[in-house]
Amino acid sequence: MTSPITKNLRGTVAFCLALGLLAAVNVPAVEVELSDITAVVRTHFPEGSKGGVAVLVIKDNVVVHSKGYGLKNGKDPINSRTRMGLASVTKQFAAMCAALLIEDGKLRLTDKVSKHLPGVKLPQKGRELLVQDLVWHTSGLANFIKSREKAAIAEFKEKHGLERLNNQTHAEWLATMSLKRAPGETWEYTNSGYVLLARIVEVVSGKPFHEFQKERIFDVLGMSNTTDSTRFNGSGNMSLTLEDYAKWDRALTDGVLLNEQTTKLLYQSGNLDDGEPVGYGFGWHVVHKDGELVEMFHGGSGSAPTSSRNWIIRDVLNRVTVAFLARENPKFNRSYRERVAKDLRDAALGRTIADQVSKPDTKVRARVFAQIEKMRKGKQPSVSGGSLRSGLLKHPAELPSPKGVGYYRAHPTRESNFGSDRLVYGLMMLGAQLQETLGDHPYHHLCVRDMSGRRGGQIKYHINHQMGLDADLTFFASDLQGNPVSSVYTSYGADGKSSRGDRRFDAARNWELVTGILQNEYFGDIRAILVANPLETLLLNHAEKKLDQLNSPAERKDLKGLIERARKLMRQPSSSPHDNHFHLSLAL
Repeated sequence: MTSPITKNLRGTVAFCLALGLLAAVNVPAVEVELSDITAVVRTHFPEGSKGGVAVLVIKDNVVVHSKGYGLKNGKDPINSRTRMGLASVTKQFAAMCAALLIEDGKLRLTDKVSKHLPGVKLPQKGRELLVQDLVWHTSGLANFIKSREKAAIAEFKEKHGLERLNNQTHAEWLATMSLKRAPGETWEYTNSGYVLLARIVEVVSGKPFHEFQKERIFDVLGMSNTTDSTRFNGSGNMSLTLEDYAKWDRALTDGVLLNEQTTKLLYQSGNLDDGEPVGYGFGWHVVHKDGELVEMFHGGSGSAPTSSRNWIIRDVLNRVTVAFLARENPKFNRSYRERVAKDLRDAALGRTIADQVSKPDTKVRARVFAQIEKMRKGKQPSVSGGSLRSGLLKHPAELPSPKGVGYYRAHPTRESNFGSDRLVYGLMMLGAQLQETLGDHPYHHLCVRDMSGRRGGQIKYHINHQMGLDADLTFFASDLQGNPVSSVYTSYGADGKSSRGDRRFDAARNWELVTGILQNEYFGDIRAILVANPLETLLLNHAEKKLDQLNSPAERKDLKGLIERARKLMRQPSSSPHDNHFHLSLAL
């Protein structure tokens, strides 16, 4: 329960904020700009670009950059007081409402949903739905935003004479839909879970969700330029300004809204019923290392006409928050806006010098490209010939060893680090791409095992690495808590667990590796990506989950194309299960 002292303190905070007396909350009344941040923004969003973006950067609890770029609705300049749609970033506020009720002693994560919504006969498969399933996306519920569900909603509205759904009628609609899978069985992002959570907040608090949220969050923090729907809440209808998001971030850092114990609950990873962490807490993806929270992030993608494209990073280790809110510019797909937000974070930490930022995608890769061009100078093009088991290689390229940008050799002393120009330059660029995507940490570096010998032909341990077109790549792994660990040559079973029992096949990072292979401009035609069938299934399941999270037709089309290419190229050979590494094989 919340103590009277705590309640009085929060009331005092709200009163001071309303009077503008709480100077400790460093929220700018005017725009604040860092030239290095603007340089990164203009790299990705040049003058004259369609739509607009609003960028907030907070370092050590101080707003260091708060500025808008471009136009809203093609006419209104965006600034730090322009309301921007949050899309799915809204979920962190809905989750906070639930946390407030948990602290009040009125709600528990382990409560059955039926306890609070007894009149709604929700579908059941396995055990009953719990509140935690809604918070952590482990419910198995339908997702109102998907095309199949939209058709079902249209029928439901027509049957009941409804123009639109609200929080209550949405719950009643869910009662007509079967579960995709049993609660607690797997993690699957669904907007409907958070709308159902908003309905529970209404019932438990005895107030419409938007009123409870305003009284307990917006009014307390002085977020006077923040709005939400009055009928349909929890999943993505909020709008706010950079100034108000700065107040929200400060409250998260200082623990203004919750006591210390409940605040910790926000950032813990939820778990499946078998104990596996899902990497998602209260409206945030959460990353832990050695048991400590190191990063939180969340994206948001809205539909037309605003077409919000957002990404929030809270780098807990370095005390940096970045809020990148874009609209009316569909090029900012999920991976792109995530990269932009990371570039902004790096700039805030001094990792990016403005005059070194030239164009998207080249911060790390530009250095590697220059290295490749230097290697090419004066070198005769490589020639591959023969067949898989009777091949030759002329004028080979040698992969710089024992390590390079974003990669390292597992066996640097073996005479098996040669390949065609396509293979070697492609591996160098793949390492750089993974470093940009995952970060520069040894656990994220690509582990390259055997390639080919200097002249091609058969080498020790391998029959078909004969033409400089093949490379073995060790899988990325995580520990049993989901934290990245070093890549080790070990077998993985259908459940993703290693034969050693101390690590898991990291489907998320291995999918990034497969994506990097498919998008690599140097590799050219790819013959196959050899991998065990059960691990291929884990990879494709992960990719399909990512697809389910996307709302943008363009983003979905791009990812569908990658999934189909991966499905065609990945296979398990009859000679070896390949349950301990990828075998990349380029076409002759």
